[in-house]
Amino acid sequence: MKRLAQRLAPMLALGFIGAAQVALSQSDIGLVWLHHTGIANGRFVSVTPLPGGDIAAVISDNQGSLARIQRIDPAGDVLWSTGIGAGSDIYISRVTPGPGSDLIVTGSVAEMNGSIPGALGDWDGYVARISAEGVLLSVQRFGGDMYDVVQEAEPDGQGGVYVLGTTLSPSFGGSGAPGSRASFVAHFDAAGTRAWVCRIDGGAHDLNLRTMVERAGGALEVVGNRWLVGSGPDPEQMRVSISLSGQVLATEYGQAGSWNGVYRVADGSILLAGDGRGSVGVTGLACRADASPGSAWCATQPDTGYTWSYGYDICADGVDGVVGVLYSCIDFSQAQSFVTGFRGLIRYSLDGQELERRTLRFSPCVVGVIQRIEIDEAGGHYAIVSRFDECTGTLFSDSVLVRLAALDPIASQVCQGMQNSTGREALTDLAGSDVRVRDTLTLHTEGLPPATTVLYLVAQASDSVPGAGGSQGTLCLGGSIGRFTRPGDVRVASAMGFAALDVELGAIPTPSGFVNATQGTTLVFQAWYRDNVAGPTSNFSSAAMVTLR
Repeated sequence: MKRLAQRLAPMLALGFIGAAQVALSQSDIGLVWLHHTGIANGRFVSVTPLPGGDIAAVISDNQGSLARIQRIDPAGDVLWSTGIGAGSDIYISRVTPGPGSDLIVTGSVAEMNGSIPGALGDWDGYVARISAEGVLLSVQRFGGDMYDVVQEAEPDGQGGVYVLGTTLSPSFGGSGAPGSRASFVAHFDAAGTRAWVCRIDGGAHDLNLRTMVERAGGALEVVGNRWLVGSGPDPEQMRVSISLSGQVLATEYGQAGSWNGVYRVADGSILLAGDGRGSVGVTGLACRADASPGSAWCATQPDTGYTWSYGYDICADGVDGVVGVLYSCIDFSQAQSFVTGFRGLIRYSLDGQELERRTLRFSPCVVGVIQRIEIDEAGGHYAIVSRFDECTGTLFSDSVLVRLAALDPIASQVCQGMQNSTGREALTDLAGSDVRVRDTLTLHTEGLPPATTVLYLVAQASDSVPGAGGSQGTLCLGGSIGRFTRPGDVRVASAMGFAALDVELGAIPTPSGFVNATQGTTLVFQAWYRDNVAGPTSNFSSAAMVTLR
């Protein structure tokens, strides 16, 4: 199967509202779209897939004066942008699904910022509720009398949220030594009421528990590191298991290093991304823990010659449980201050076998270092990426948000599209799964003229008919050809030239009616769209073929 990354022509990327479009070169990991924050030195803090296909992204200028939430649809269009409170010294950490269609926003706010009333200490956490349209419905501070900062949040599946943070307040969530750095997890229910706080003290250690996930079967897995107060040795890996009623169940310390990412597996085990530190540098780690006997494993990087490597995040790739791990390797042996090793995504099978490596490349010199990755319910991947110029050794001061093309393409291309009025060829591909019983197949087309009308076609065989029906381009379908014309099926391309359609495998259109596509059926899809190139007023995209299994 020809990989999607090898087929993608350079893509146009849409920036934040008002930002200029940017041309992207071909990359090993295919890109559907890319966003800039649109603010100087801006960065994406978090990204959360929402029910229905949209995502919620948090951006910041690193000063706390321009923290914003963007709701972005699957085509990459920003639906709205909003903030919480006003003024400086207010940060947004994460947006999670709330009750009904509402959203829960968590973050931190300084005592001096009065836009959120009820200050408790120098810094407080807050929990806010906003509507699906971004309208603020409620907000409340929480914490102790000193310093309480939110780092991460995890939905509880019932409209509430678990909040992970750091506290210097001795009395918040229990009792601790004044000035010691502890971690906390707090649970807020769907009504916004704080149900419990679990304080995790480190004794002689400061804690930095940075992310968490609710494991299959219950319990929260909280991961990060700890280090001795003062000028102690390297930090030490740390995992804490907490019940859904707020009780610490188990604490585990690992080697020198840190856990940076965690993802749950359906059998109750977890996947971890992080690093281990030794006398010669840092080794990136990808691990499966708490699995059935004989199923736990740890894969290590770097490759020979690279002395510093980090595992940033980990998640499923949407295809049969295979996972993706992100690394950045630095080679100090060449006395150079810039990255010379592998940067990108390493895919493993669920039993720990390395399958492939991919790099996100924006130009011959500029590569992406993926810092966080999320997968939505349809198998789409969204990543927060820093960019690094290998030619000059320069790290860009901002980060970008990208939607990645399918990590393991399920379709093959049977013919190419013709160049359209944008100067590009429209490419149609498939996302989701080719397993029939899952019924999660989605068509998506990139490189379309903005706002053009798109009609999807389907057949069970391929062909090559140049100029069919007077159109520019080639009709790639053969035999009996069906058209997706039910209400909502005819699409309009976004401002980025993107269109998508969910395919109902039990109702594939044909000239004589709808048919059920069963296991073993081969389907070929293509997009016809309005265009104007030297006379003809329509065009065809490439065609994608899949055989259901």
